[in-house]
Amino acid sequence: MNQLKVIEQKGIRVLTSAQLAEVFGTDFKRINYNFNYNKERYEEGKHFFVLTGDQRREFINEHEIHASLKTAHTIYLWTEKGAFLHAKSLNTDQAWDAYSKLVDDYYKKVEESKQSQPDLSALSPQLQFMIMMEQKQKALETKQAQLEERINDVEEVKTTVNNIAEYITAVPDHAKVVSTVNEFARWTRLGHNEVYNKVYEILKRIHGIDVRQRVENERERIQKEYNRKSGKWYSESTLKSKVNGIDIMVRMGCLDKFNNILVGLLSQEKIKTTLRRVK
Repeated sequence: MNQLKVIEQKGIRVLTSAQLAEVFGTDFKRINYNFNYNKERYEEGKHFFVLTGDQRREFINEHEIHASLKTAHTIYLWTEKGAFLHAKSLNTDQAWDAYSKLVDDYYKKVEESKQSQPDLSALSPQLQFMIMMEQKQKALETKQAQLEERINDVEEVKTTVNNIAEYITAVPDHAKVVSTVNEFARWTRLGHNEVYNKVYEILKRIHGIDVRQRVENERERIQKEYNRKSGKWYSESTLKSKVNGIDIMVRMGCLDKFNNILVGLLSQEKIKTTLRRVK
């Protein structure tokens, strides 16, 4: 474990996916697969940190990392609790032995260093007093910064709640719904089809409206009509451009129900994430 390069994120020691794979005796792809397969068990900020965009570029510039990470669009950094979930997924003797060593020799080291205090006994009383006062001042500044961050997070919760009311009371249109779908996809890192299907399932369960079946029926109808007239068939992409779920919901008059479910899911994700930061 001594060979591991120390990486910290928000004052917490973390490991890259490549480091974790090396320690656990597996490969980078296996770490990614286990994460994606059990995504619902992982919580950002608790089990991992995710770096994209400018944060990713800064991280690559500041750290020596495995070549596989330099081309990745997203970099994941795993905390001690995240490493535990990966060890649990792998469930091999090597993984559990490595995890135990990680806890003792890597993750806990930062806690020990934070708790250790320098020996001031050899210094004069005046110098000891000055150092102690400086330490107290730094501790107060840190506490103040944490308090301000908590206040900002609480304000963010209030803003999110207000946005819920605005979204739900506003009359949805095609562009607004598509924009909200895009936002939900970015927030949850789900694919757009996954977002639509997730809301469709709830819409069917609560209101008995099967949008996907309606879309299939309508596409089948116009496909047969086109073939009857021309003897040809539309391509799948053409069919999708002619009939989509939002068009069907507009005609059925249920786009507002879809929008309310979508906004509710998005707001839940935002509030959950914000409240985790407040805790």
